[in-house]
Amino acid sequence: FTCALDLVKFIREELSFGKELGVSVAGYPEGHPNAISEIKDPSTLTDTEKLRASEFNGITYACLDADYQKELVYLKEKVDAGSDFIITQMFFDATVFLQFVQDCRAIGIACPIVPGIMCINAYAGFVKMTQFCKTRVPPALRSKMDELNALPKEDAANAIKQFGIDFGVEMCQQLLDGGAPVLHFYTLNLEKVVYGVMDGLGLSQNAVAATDEADAALQAAKGSAWARVGDIVTSPQFEGEGTVLEMDAATAQAKIEVSADKSVVTLEKGQYTKKF
Repeated sequence: FTCALDLVKFIREELSFGKELGVSVAGYPEGHPNAISEIKDPSTLTDTEKLRASEFNGITYACLDADYQKELVYLKEKVDAGSDFIITQMFFDATVFLQFVQDCRAIGIACPIVPGIMCINAYAGFVKMTQFCKTRVPPALRSKMDELNALPKEDAANAIKQFGIDFGVEMCQQLLDGGAPVLHFYTLNLEKVVYGVMDGLGLSQNAVAATDEADAALQAAKGSAWARVGDIVTSPQFEGEGTVLEMDAATAQAKIEVSADKSVVTLEKGQYTKKF
């Protein structure tokens, strides 16, 4: 299937048991990453575009209103094709989600919209994921994360997890107060912050005390979440851009064709960066 819409249609129209399945589709409160543009002059952004805007390394990114509207139209097509509810991409500003819900209702999307919560577990992961998805990071949140990361290494790790709990409780309470039907957590197999948030919301009692993340350091990603065959990448190892030709699923070692001279180089995970 080339898109989620085709998959939803297939499930509902072609499978003999398709009508018995519960189907959820993705929603993007800040716009799909492919619909997010680099903004040369941030002063030209509208108020609604500013709400979705992010900034990394001095460069501003945003899903422009026209592109955002196209995203909503496509989302409605997925819902009309038979989706039961929507789970959103991660975000770190509750206002963005609540505005997204209003925009969905205004275009006629009536199904439940569930906020997807990515808990803050570590500084490096937070920075990598938000940059990869061009996710909006409120200035106060960015400042606090930088402040905690400046602590001695072990102190920083513990302080950031505790802050992840405190921040998660505050944001999730805002979402629930704003009408979110339920919460969906992206745990990444790390339970401590999630349980801490649940405790803080009164949904559990001291669940965080029973957590054990001793195996967290042993968890290794297979393949690469950052680039796949056909993706455009950049690297200090060559000028300009390159295209991923092959990807080792075990090590994320990539064979890349350099656009400038058509040479082929082999780079290790971390030596190349996906370009948007």
